[in-house]
Amino acid sequence: MVTPFSCPALKTTGIIMGVSAPCELPGVSSVVLLMVQPVAPFLIQRHVVTIEHEEGEPISFSSVFSLVDAPSVPHFETSFVTEDLVGSVVVEDTEDSCLIRTCKISSIGLAPDSTSLVKLHRKVFDTHDLALCFVYKGHLYDSVEEGVSIQIQHISRNSLTSGHCKESGLSVRSIGDRSNYRPFCFILPSTPFYGISAAFIHFNESFNLDSMKVIFLPSTATHAPDDGEASPLAFASSCKIAYICGRPLNVSLVWMDHSGFNVTVVVDAFEGPALMHVRYHPEMASTSVHKLQVPETINLHTLKAVCVDHTAGTVHVVDDRGVFSTLYYV
Repeated sequence: MVTPFSCPALKTTGIIMGVSAPCELPGVSSVVLLMVQPVAPFLIQRHVVTIEHEEGEPISFSSVFSLVDAPSVPHFETSFVTEDLVGSVVVEDTEDSCLIRTCKISSIGLAPDSTSLVKLHRKVFDTHDLALCFVYKGHLYDSVEEGVSIQIQHISRNSLTSGHCKESGLSVRSIGDRSNYRPFCFILPSTPFYGISAAFIHFNESFNLDSMKVIFLPSTATHAPDDGEASPLAFASSCKIAYICGRPLNVSLVWMDHSGFNVTVVVDAFEGPALMHVRYHPEMASTSVHKLQVPETINLHTLKAVCVDHTAGTVHVVDDRGVFSTLYYV
């Protein structure tokens, strides 16, 4: 039996186009949703959804929102939330700078935005790049990945909270040969604390040999003084890659667990659809790929969502009829 959620649902309108990594504090968890209206003028709303809880039970479920100005040209936009800030990083196609927008969270809603223009040191192209951001201990890391390397730009906590963002540090890490792979999506763990900051999905359709790769970005804690300037994260010299036969079916069928060590994806392979599980092993800095067994009663082509919970050894799936199923693996 499934226990109903004890708080009433939040009413929103539109289609979810982006979700931030959560901000976890004692008794409180917040996440940002970017939603676009399905009809003209296609307004974009930014919702900050907050759950308050005690002893594992929710006691409050609330949301505040504001309208977001979006460029009229192709662009990347990812959101973030900290203890007292919500914001986004916007990168327009073919540009070599990003807009960092922040506003303070208060009990009465969202204060007016402050905007900073920060140079990226490279141009970003919609066709073969991925741009994203994440936060850790109030520090912002905006990143550009183009198949061969990933650039991670550090914006310190002090700079971010000032509303006048500037670069505090820059790291470039190797991925390898891009060859014929194209970007598909990126995924973020709940926190970089465990050793993975992000992962990127690429796929290759050349020569009728469908394949994809999951690219993990490892990181470690620096144990630097918590002065608001020094980066609390350092990044490994190179990324770790896992290869899978097949191509991803849908972006909603890719999921990373809380730690970032486990990724589940539904792929369309030569022999048919498959539910694949990719693991990053921090003790060996290596990856492994596993094909999960799926009952005949579940049609992978009809799935709408997938989720992995490695602590429970489960994968949850939802099909187009709204049927929720849980699979157990070892």
